[in-house]
Amino acid sequence: MGSLKTRGASGRTARRPLLRQKELPFTARANQNSPTAGRDKGSATARTRRVERFFTRVGVVLTSLLLTAALVNAACFVVLRYYEPREGRRLDERRNALMAGIGRPRGVGGGPRVPLWDLMSASPVYDPFPWAEEFWREERARLLKFRRSCYAPYRLWANCGPHRGKFVNISEDGFRLSPDPLGAEGPGETFDIFVLGGSAAYGWGVPDSETITAHLADIIRQKLEKSGEAHAVRVVNLGVPAYNSTQEVLLLVELLKKGHRPDLVIFYDGANDATIAPGLHWDFEGIKNKLEGVPAPSPWIELLRGTSAFHLAALVRKQLAGGTDSRDAAGRTEAAGAEQTDEFLRARAGRILDGWLSDRKVVDGLAQVYSFRHLHVWQPAFFYGSKPLGGGERVLAEHPELFFINNLDANASRAFARGVRACYEEAERRAAGGDFLFLADAFDQTAEPVYVDWVHTGPRGNRIVASRIAEHLEAGRRPPFAEGR
Repeated sequence: MGSLKTRGASGRTARRPLLRQKELPFTARANQNSPTAGRDKGSATARTRRVERFFTRVGVVLTSLLLTAALVNAACFVVLRYYEPREGRRLDERRNALMAGIGRPRGVGGGPRVPLWDLMSASPVYDPFPWAEEFWREERARLLKFRRSCYAPYRLWANCGPHRGKFVNISEDGFRLSPDPLGAEGPGETFDIFVLGGSAAYGWGVPDSETITAHLADIIRQKLEKSGEAHAVRVVNLGVPAYNSTQEVLLLVELLKKGHRPDLVIFYDGANDATIAPGLHWDFEGIKNKLEGVPAPSPWIELLRGTSAFHLAALVRKQLAGGTDSRDAAGRTEAAGAEQTDEFLRARAGRILDGWLSDRKVVDGLAQVYSFRHLHVWQPAFFYGSKPLGGGERVLAEHPELFFINNLDANASRAFARGVRACYEEAERRAAGGDFLFLADAFDQTAEPVYVDWVHTGPRGNRIVASRIAEHLEAGRRPPFAEGR
């Protein structure tokens, strides 16, 4: 059925298609019959093969790189598995050996160990006090509960509250409730004293009854009773850890706006101002980045930072740098190491004191409007003065790396101490003008230990500081000792 039979001239039968094959266009037939058609087809095939070879080579190179990176990272992982536990054990052993010369950490339970708390609680400062073990057990639990500060408008952070305990009590506003809670101040013969400052004023490392404010209230009341003056005195602890003088002024403004009316305001600070770059506050970069919405690093960057190779390279770089990281030990956000020349530190100290005394002038204006007196006190520090070293203090002096207890970084500790001493030298020079009370020499005649770290003091040290402040007020016939206050 597909063809018809026809008979040709020769008599043979031939088959003719029913449908004639469609003829190609002239150009197609010409190209098909062209002598270059074969060459073009061969060229296309060659190009395809070259592209295939190129991508094959790229794939081989990329695969080789990935395999090499994987092998290198695996090797670094093996090195870290050996090095890190060994280095961690070595650091723990060294830390424990150094702390053995100070004492046994107190209040240690089944919770996580924090080297700073171990260092403070081990201090011989607590030896005379039977409550020390129980206090540190309670304090460790509280610190674990409130590992972070709470936000406060303008001031950035505050103590978290409320908290009720046997040794430490904090109000909903974030202030310690002893000796007198905020809001208890009254009219008439009641003389109200506000004490502002950082963690030393707050009473880091001591119960409510052993803070500077508690001792100050007790000493003033005893002096007034002895002199026959009958008016009552209330002392309010408004210390917040890590505050500098500017944050303290902001807190005072906030309290005045709320209607609180102190008769005397005491600012007890200096250490935080001396350890932070001029004009800044603690964790400046972290808070700034959160506020400005600094974008998170690329996932690829985070992936790279999470590799064993990157971790090992960071450890090697730190070791080559002498064990010190790039952050400034003295100014936190300024240049460190060799850049901390004496000239640099003196200039930095000058800027810090300029800012601190400028805050004092702001308080002068507030005092005139709200009718209160004020006293500014520059607190003692381990790095400055001529105190006879007692107990664990001698170990701290011989091993300054204990001030950087987490990594025992001696270089960072020495740089930190240089920055603090430069600020204290400048503060002592300016204190000669009588604008503030300089107490860096408060322990020069005290043989027994008073420091639990470089700036915080135990009950004995707090009592000495409170006595010096009360004596200064009484000697100058300042309130509450002034007549007709």
